Amino acid sequence: WGSRNHVVVAINGSFHDPETGEPWGGILHSGWYAKRFGDLVGSSGFGWDADRTAFIGGCVNHRPEKQVINNLTTGGSINYSRINGWAKGDQIIIYTHHFGPMSDITNNDVEVLVELTRPLGIYPLPAKVNGVVRDIWVDRGAFPIPFNHITIAATAGKKQPLLDTLHIGDVIAISSEVTDLGADCESASSTSWTKTYASVAGNYHFLADGEVIDIKDEGALYRHPRTAVCLNEAYVYFVVVDGRNDSYSIGMTIEELAYFCKDQLGATSGINHDGGGSSAMWVNGEIVNRPSDGSERAVANGLLMVNNQPIERSNTFQIGNQIVTNEATNIRLGPGTNYYAISSVPVETPGSIQPHINVLNGVLAKGKHWWYVDFGWITGWVEEQALDISPAETTGLDWEQIRFLYLTHDYLLRAE
Repeated sequence: WGSRNHVVVAINGSFHDPETGEPWGGILHSGWYAKRFGDLVGSSGFGWDADRTAFIGGCVNHRPEKQVINNLTTGGSINYSRINGWAKGDQIIIYTHHFGPMSDITNNDVEVLVELTRPLGIYPLPAKVNGVVRDIWVDRGAFPIPFNHITIAATAGKKQPLLDTLHIGDVIAISSEVTDLGADCESASSTSWTKTYASVAGNYHFLADGEVIDIKDEGALYRHPRTAVCLNEAYVYFVVVDGRNDSYSIGMTIEELAYFCKDQLGATSGINHDGGGSSAMWVNGEIVNRPSDGSERAVANGLLMVNNQPIERSNTFQIGNQIVTNEATNIRLGPGTNYYAISSVPVETPGSIQPHINVLNGVLAKGKHWWYVDFGWITGWVEEQALDISPAETTGLDWEQIRFLYLTHDYLLRAE
């Protein structure tokens, strides 16, 4: 957490339900497994992992025994069944902030709030993502989900097993595994999803190992606007084809798209994304193709090429400082205006700067610096320009308190 992205290029992503906006297939977003790919339903999608390796996945499966929550404090463990899914039946579900500001849990369920040391990605055993149980709600509805937290929710018959396994203050480890079974959903594949950083779903894997794949599906046989990702050992290509305009471009079939990627770009693999009116490419601030609807269509997700930039901080305040708001301001679930505002406070509201497990106080995000502030009845992220040192302020935390915070953070990282 904390690094910044300057977006250079963007294209639209996966197919989606135009009425609900929900994307089809899975999503890995900045290291988070935000929406699971379906089990044994065919092609998954283009992936980019934390080691800067690109791949196109096949049919995948999530083996239930490989989705594990281990309690490092007590030695207990429990399996979970879904990520960001709608609650139903006897299940343990993990919710991230990508689902929404709160989970789908009702007043009759259990929810455990866990603060993480890094995004909840695909880390198969013995690898893991560590966290600390911060709170447990029983029959009280849903928690707001801060950006670096998850909630582990249990419905019906799974409520008591979850309460028996996790307790406030416990250090836990979460492991997840994705098994890639190739194009036919039956063959063992060498493709590894471990530490995948970004992925969205595609539907036609039209180029593999340098060979064009013959696809007979009706949607592949007609010329349409297309969006695709192609790649070889040296490059990843974002490809957008215009169409549905006889005087400009009539589009491509999937076979024509495959041969373009193979013969013109030298790609060895390629996968199709949502096309038609969704097809759009944005470069350095503007759309550079001609979307067939006449303008960009609302889509569920996209893929971005970015220049990664280092974290930048402010040292205006320190942990423990007593502050007061100098204007009415929102309190957010994360450092940035893209995070949900859980409440607001009026001018001259007193508070204090709180320690943060991932040491992000003062971080620059969305053009502003942010601080983790406790107002007595609510804690969240507030932009720096809305805060002043309180007239009653004496000093922040002493060195031993700050040292303890950093040692705790270091222990959790080393435990991974």
